[in-house]
Amino acid sequence: MPDPVRAYYDYTLGLQSNAERVGWANVDTQMARLRAMVQAVTLRGELTGRTRVLDAGCGLGALCGVLIHELHGNLPAYIGIDSHPGMVEYCQRIWNESSFRLLDAEHAPSLGMFDLIA
Repeated sequence: MPDPVRAYYDYTLGLQSNAERVGWANVDTQMARLRAMVQAVTLRGELTGRTRVLDAGCGLGALCGVLIHELHGNLPAYIGIDSHPGMVEYCQRIWNESSFRLLDAEHAPSLGMFDLIA
């Protein structure tokens, strides 16, 4: 991760709200977008317990939370990656049902094939 980007997220992790920490202007609209994406994929039958989901640049793991809520706890094979250690540590602490790794997206192919990449 380039130093200015890392410095930005080092700073934002100290902010009060999760929206501020990941640079969202509005948490409600961002969550609505994530829910709509999950619902659209679910309606097409593309999201099952065997689906492999890669959340590249997972930040604070909001997509993981939406998946858990929308799928009533039946989380697919989810892996969240982020290049900032603080984001990954936060996710590992909050979302213990899932796998989060410190990894740049350019190295994601080392994790294998995925059915859905967000």
